[in-house]
Amino acid sequence: MAPLIQRIGRQALATFVAGDTAAFPSNFERLKTLLDSVTAEDIKLVLPEKSNGSYSRAPATHVSIFECPIFTLAVFILKKGCSIPLHDHPGMFGLCKVVHGQISVESYDIQSETILNGKMEGLSRNPIRSQLKRRLIRCKKTEQTFNEDSGSCVLTPTSGNHHTIHNTSTGPSAFVDILAPPYAQEQGRDCTYFKECDPSAVTQNPGIQLDGTDSWILEIPAPREFYCDTQPYSGPLVNLQVISELSESR
Repeated sequence: MAPLIQRIGRQALATFVAGDTAAFPSNFERLKTLLDSVTAEDIKLVLPEKSNGSYSRAPATHVSIFECPIFTLAVFILKKGCSIPLHDHPGMFGLCKVVHGQISVESYDIQSETILNGKMEGLSRNPIRSQLKRRLIRCKKTEQTFNEDSGSCVLTPTSGNHHTIHNTSTGPSAFVDILAPPYAQEQGRDCTYFKECDPSAVTQNPGIQLDGTDSWILEIPAPREFYCDTQPYSGPLVNLQVISELSESR
């Protein structure tokens, strides 16, 4: 039998290559079931350590397992006390499975958007988006905790698409991450960052009605304090030829 990570890669392709079809829900559930069972041993996880020269000051380490135009499969390792800032995944599906440590995921489901006065220069690397106005977004916020014994965290284009991830363990945390389709700035899938805010502090728009049960987030420049270093993948390889041939035949 093929290694689990290979089977996850093949199921990810089967799930996302055909797009939104009648088979998508069952394919997505099969993918989640496979990912739910992945462990640190399945990917031969290597945590950055000062003793082996792989340790850096970066808050996060990105380990690429496989990339293609259909999906990306990777591992993120968060240092103790570090977080991935609030960001979005435009038009994307995502799954992440903790294989070491524990994370807290704060998710924001969009209820409505308000365009603020004042341009967004410097708020996006995308030259088209940088000419747009800033967005103030009303959201419903939820928080979940995931560890090695938990199932996968799931996001869709309409649910949990904006989120922040905090490492809440006493050491590093690591999770396997699938995104489909991948970020692609030229196709309008740029990563945009946000922060929670008090709407009355950023606008006097009388049309905004405050509700104590809502959260509000504001588009911001990419936080300079967050960045990733990289680390080679040490686990079983995903069969690049099989997946690449299928994705190119779309």
